[in-house]
Amino acid sequence: MADTEVKAISQNATGVNVQTANKTVDLDVTGEPAVVANIPELENVSDNVDDTPTQSAPSVVDKVEATAKEVVETVKAIENADKEAAKAAAVEDKATKEALKADAAAKQAELAKKKAEEEKAKAEAAKKKAEMEKKEAEAEKKALEVAKKKAEEEKAKAEAAKKKAEEEKAKAEAAKKKAEEEAKKKAAAEAKKKALMEQMDPMSMSVKAEYQGVCVGWVKSSNAANAPMVMAACAKTKENTCPAVFNDSTCTMLQPINAKVGQDAKMMMF
Repeated sequence: MADTEVKAISQNATGVNVQTANKTVDLDVTGEPAVVANIPELENVSDNVDDTPTQSAPSVVDKVEATAKEVVETVKAIENADKEAAKAAAVEDKATKEALKADAAAKQAELAKKKAEEEKAKAEAAKKKAEMEKKEAEAEKKALEVAKKKAEEEKAKAEAAKKKAEEEKAKAEAAKKKAEEEAKKKAAAEAKKKALMEQMDPMSMSVKAEYQGVCVGWVKSSNAANAPMVMAACAKTKENTCPAVFNDSTCTMLQPINAKVGQDAKMMMF
């Protein structure tokens, strides 16, 4: 191989110096000679060896060849070890990167899972809130319907009460009007009665009435408080009216009657 090819071999105080493409190694060759196999890498080692005559023992070349072989194998082993180490380092680096990626992916997955759980919790909370709001809205709607129905019932009651009150008011007004009319009639009758009673005296007509052209009235038979009433018949005056005052010349007393009977008769005439 090119990287293990021996470029030059030279002697030094304790041995030889072997130089390859990548390394330079000082080898001690003062010991016993080693067995040198037929090494392809050292086939042309003589081409690179300093041919200057030396006073070395004949076994030096064998030692150099053995040492060169050992060097080549050592260098190969070192280089192979370096390559394997590099490969292992690359594999380890790749594994580390993959592990980091996997760890990052795991963290992302954990974050995504946590976020998904949070979103799920939010969605469940929102759903629960929406259900509660729906129930509250339904309860409020029902309460409004009940209140509306109650208000309509109260309105109907109020209208019925108003109508009844108006009817009662109309009845009361009618009764009041009737009572006022009755009172007026009664007051008029009382006033008339009072006026007629005031006109009564022993010589005055208690009432004037015309019957078949004759004036008829009642007068007291005397000035006594309980004097019986006596009916009198009078002729009309020149003005063709009944006289306001009893006159013996134009009026004639009829028979006296019982006071009660006379009073009843007077009331009948009034």
